[in-house]
Amino acid sequence: MLSSTKNSYLSFERDQISQKRERETFQYHQSSKTSMIRSHRPTFTFRELTVKRFFLMLAPALAHLLFCAHLLYQAAPLWIATLPLIGLPLLAIRRFPIPFIQITTLLFYTVEWVRTTWLLCNFRMEVGITIHPAIEILVSVTLFTLCSTLVFHSSEIRR
Repeated sequence: MLSSTKNSYLSFERDQISQKRERETFQYHQSSKTSMIRSHRPTFTFRELTVKRFFLMLAPALAHLLFCAHLLYQAAPLWIATLPLIGLPLLAIRRFPIPFIQITTLLFYTVEWVRTTWLLCNFRMEVGITIHPAIEILVSVTLFTLCSTLVFHSSEIRR
């Protein structure tokens, strides 16, 4: 009789230990799954995301300002030269059509920079002036404007 009570107590204890192990194993697997999910998503505060977006938007903002300066240099009327400034406050909007419009506008700026480079270099060659400074400056501005469109494809802006 004593041995049967002892055996039943031991079996009860074994059951308790096995249940405890099962719970721990289940909790471990659950925590490892959530930690794997969390490891792929970096956690940023709202302020950090806002600061990142601000620094990412400096390139398109500078591209808009450079194009304003280009229009002023080309003796465009003031109301036309200030039109690219409309794009600056629109950089804060992340809804669908606005980033697409920004990309299209920046690509238009890139085409205009290429056209200006071509015309200026042809003029300088006809006159007999060296074209290297003009090419270096305008090609760098063209590439900068083209690369500033890539900002809108980053994951920080899409969120």
